[in-house]
Amino acid sequence: MCRSGRMYFVAVLLMGVGLLAWAGTGAVPQVSSGKTIVKLAPTGPVAPPVNLAQENVGDVPEEPPAPPVQFAPHAVLWDQPLSSVNAGAYVDQEFSDFATYSSYLADDFTNAGPWSITSLFVPGDGWNGFSSLANATALNWAIYADGGGVPDGDPSGGGNAPVWSLSLSPVDPQVAITAGTPGGYPSNVLLTLATPVPLPPGTYWFVFYPTLAFSGGGQYGRQASDTANGATAQFINPGGAFGYGTAWQNWTVLGAAQTDVAFRIEGDLGSCTVLYDNGPLVTHVAGCSGQDASRLQTGLGMNTLGFGHQADLGYRMADDFTLTSTAQIDQIDFFAYQTGAPTTSPITAVYYQIWDGPPNAGGTVVFGDLTTNRLTATEFSNIQRDSETTSCANNRYIFRNTCSAGVSLAAGTYWIDWMTDGSLSSGPWAPPITVLGQTTTGNALQYTTAWASANDSGTLTQQGMPFVLYTCAAGCPTITIDPAILPPIQRGTPYSVTFTASGGTGPYSFSLTGTVPPGLIWDQVAATLSGTPTWAGTYDFTIDVVDANECTGSQAYTVESEPLYTLNFFDNLGRAQLCVDAVTGHYVWTNLLPWGGTYEGQGVSANGGTAFWTDPSDPTYIYATYDSRRKRARAYLSNTTDGVYSAITDSNTTNNPPCGGIVLPPT
Repeated sequence: MCRSGRMYFVAVLLMGVGLLAWAGTGAVPQVSSGKTIVKLAPTGPVAPPVNLAQENVGDVPEEPPAPPVQFAPHAVLWDQPLSSVNAGAYVDQEFSDFATYSSYLADDFTNAGPWSITSLFVPGDGWNGFSSLANATALNWAIYADGGGVPDGDPSGGGNAPVWSLSLSPVDPQVAITAGTPGGYPSNVLLTLATPVPLPPGTYWFVFYPTLAFSGGGQYGRQASDTANGATAQFINPGGAFGYGTAWQNWTVLGAAQTDVAFRIEGDLGSCTVLYDNGPLVTHVAGCSGQDASRLQTGLGMNTLGFGHQADLGYRMADDFTLTSTAQIDQIDFFAYQTGAPTTSPITAVYYQIWDGPPNAGGTVVFGDLTTNRLTATEFSNIQRDSETTSCANNRYIFRNTCSAGVSLAAGTYWIDWMTDGSLSSGPWAPPITVLGQTTTGNALQYTTAWASANDSGTLTQQGMPFVLYTCAAGCPTITIDPAILPPIQRGTPYSVTFTASGGTGPYSFSLTGTVPPGLIWDQVAATLSGTPTWAGTYDFTIDVVDANECTGSQAYTVESEPLYTLNFFDNLGRAQLCVDAVTGHYVWTNLLPWGGTYEGQGVSANGGTAFWTDPSDPTYIYATYDSRRKRARAYLSNTTDGVYSAITDSNTTNNPPCGGIVLPPT
């Protein structure tokens, strides 16, 4: 590798023999591809217009360049693009044949609001005989919780389990493998999830690695990004064969100079509700061939189309908002345009701060900073900025720029200031609140060298700035409750079942509604139903569960507490069997000969179970007597509906077949 104009080699002592662990034809795995790091010359600056604080009527629009690479609208949740200065790849592979060399890279990301992840993209490269990720036994993805600046677990099983993980074959339909750079091997991976992954707000660590034999498969590695988000990417070699220890450590130990590893997360923000909208922007709905217009009212003497808030100059806009109660702000929409841009957004960054008072009058920052790019999505808002003198000019398309937040604020009045960056030389410009017939629309401030009122250059009246605050709720996964079917319940027999949940984010809280068999007790903390049923019958109840993100699951149950048959009479000639639960009076009479058929119902057991009968008005009348001392019984059945009469003479009740199922004569 080349760093700061010097060439570095990494040597590793393997199995007691000093071997060079670098690119080429290594006989054992190596830590990096060793590809040369190339520094690209920056492009030269474009001369800006003279007035950078405002864009006014009469300013000449610039010719737009080719559209830049963009965020997909409301799709890219986190992006660390491939480095333009470091083409190297660094070991990230589970070696099925060199287990002690298995090594993993992880990098952190933060979602201030809830996410629903739909796809993950990882660029990579190969060396040492690598030809394709299609040769891997499995491709593996995992997201770990933060453990104090490092992942709180690792793929070898150390620490805690990941909050989400997935292993797939390279030929799984959810996987797309494409050519990477600079090697051109099939080494880039796009995972498009069949089931989105919900992720509550927090800081996490993303891990991807193939399970790939070194022999015949070569080596795979992940690549650097020029971003510097959060903590430094981490490297771990749990088996210790590379000689760097066995714990997570900064990946710069491998020779990388960058902070981050390249990857991209796409998906959706949770469903969001508007908390606060700072003002209207549209004056003419569908006024420009279906597009809305935010029209500068030159007839009133107004002259400013937009206010400069260029991040590279440190220019910012600020405006206030009021919350009437404590609220969670998960997402913020800002608005900006760059003159001459097409409807494909050129916006690349938004930085903002929230203050507990005016930024020019003693306010203190309570959230945010001017170094973290919080832009998560940008798209054409279907609004263009124009003027009464030049309507529908189609050269100032306003873009909605969605930013992550994740802060809870008490009731009160706050100020928010922000600055924006884009790929064009014009602006970015912030269009002010626009209301037909009004020249003063708010109390916004602009910072160039100091804070000042954001005044229109024609009327010198103060303007307001449009922005929208949201609170969001995560989309919920399907939460499954087990067991789906309960084990059999029988009166008088001890019973216990524990309910568990899966698919959501623990811990889970359980509750029960409905009726359970008498004698069973519900323990909400342990999620158990246990005890000894005291009565037979059919019972319906539902178990509900709530996970850590307030997502819910439910499972309905219908259970039958079977009778416990304490009397079992079987005819000497095999004609019939009578089973009686002496406690509940439940009976089953089964005719075997000559008619067949089963009769079931409720009767009365008396004299300690020595006598049993049914209601004489019942179509099925049974009368039975039992000599408990001599273990013998007599019984008869009369069914007036079927015209059936049956009898039992049982001279030995101790050798009868069990009640239930197919009854066979005793042998």
